[in-house]
Amino acid sequence: MIHLKAKCFIPISLFFFLLKSAEVLDLWNCYNKAKDYDPKYQSIYHEYQAGLTLPKQALAPLLPQLNLSYSNLKYDFEEAPFYYRDYRAKTTSISLTQAIVDMPKIVEYQQSKIRRSMFESKLNYAKQDLIKRVIDAYFEVLYCEEALRVVEEEKKAIFEQLKMIRRLFEAGEATLADIHDAESRYSSIQLKAIEAEKNLYVAKNNLKRIIGEEPIELAKLKEEIHFQEIEPSNVEEWIRLAKENNNVIKYYALAKDVAEKDIRKQTYEYFPKVHLIATFAETNTNNYLRTETLSYYAFGFQVRFNLFSGGYITAKRSELVERFKQSEKEYESTVSDVVQQVTESFFGVKTALVQIYAAKTSLKSAEVALESTKKGFKAGIRTVVDVLNAESTVYKAKMDLVKAKYDYIKYLIGLKYFSGILSEEDVITINNWLSRR
Repeated sequence: MIHLKAKCFIPISLFFFLLKSAEVLDLWNCYNKAKDYDPKYQSIYHEYQAGLTLPKQALAPLLPQLNLSYSNLKYDFEEAPFYYRDYRAKTTSISLTQAIVDMPKIVEYQQSKIRRSMFESKLNYAKQDLIKRVIDAYFEVLYCEEALRVVEEEKKAIFEQLKMIRRLFEAGEATLADIHDAESRYSSIQLKAIEAEKNLYVAKNNLKRIIGEEPIELAKLKEEIHFQEIEPSNVEEWIRLAKENNNVIKYYALAKDVAEKDIRKQTYEYFPKVHLIATFAETNTNNYLRTETLSYYAFGFQVRFNLFSGGYITAKRSELVERFKQSEKEYESTVSDVVQQVTESFFGVKTALVQIYAAKTSLKSAEVALESTKKGFKAGIRTVVDVLNAESTVYKAKMDLVKAKYDYIKYLIGLKYFSGILSEEDVITINNWLSRR
């Protein structure tokens, strides 16, 4: 009985193992796996967590500094005047220091808050970058799968035509040139098939690097999707959105603020620094001589001026002025790059929409032309080469339609990404375009 149960258990276990292995992943599944795995995103996330501590670190020098010191030393004199006696020296002291005026430290605290905001912008950018990379990688796999399918269909069709031409040649109804033409086309499509297989392998490996596992099967794009016109329909409005929301622009704008405060901090090095100092000490030693135990309090202010530092402060400030100018140019360059990318993505979406409509129309026309050519061939008014050309036109139209659909998705995601408004809601929306069947 036990043996029978064991025999039944093995196939059931194998079934569930195969079922799990063949799990169909959709875009939302891949995105959630990427959030937990992707090294690039995880690195920036931990960098952000570290950046949250900067304001606390910068505030610390402005708060009271309390220090306790204790020493217990044994003095054994080898050679000394007669009044030096071996003894154990004990000293205990507690000191309190409070910054009253320290402008460089105050500016540094202000900078730390800006830097925290910079890390926040960087994390938001990383989140959007992760969404874009997952979507790009996911649909690159789907595109390569469809491209391979179309190439394989064309390869099969050309092979059938090649076999037919050989039979016709043997019957004396086709020429050697017809055979050579078909063979040439078949060799060409074989190369395309190998290239398509390579592209699919590379695309799957790229997605695997992001989600951390092999994408065995992915949910496919539905046959009929209503690809809508983008809103707003004005490129200037998208550029405005980008300047307001793009996290890279925000990051460089904040970097410019930090550079400006660096100049101010260095200027304040000429200002006095005032600290409140309070000390309590207890000791039984003075200049290596044992004394009666002394206890005392000290209280007062300490004022420090940088009167002369060899020209360092002036030189450093000159450097920081140039650094600020550099940050201004980096900001301007970033804005210019983002505007260019938004513009390209915007018109890419509009072009893809037109291409989808044109490819659908071309495909219908090519399919009708193919049927007409086949009938003409049977009637003897069209040649085999005409049939091959008509088939090539059909498969080219199919490939154009596939490319146009995925171009639309790619440019739409790029437009939202560069405009700084790409979010998880977009992942959910696009995930609804997929079918697990």
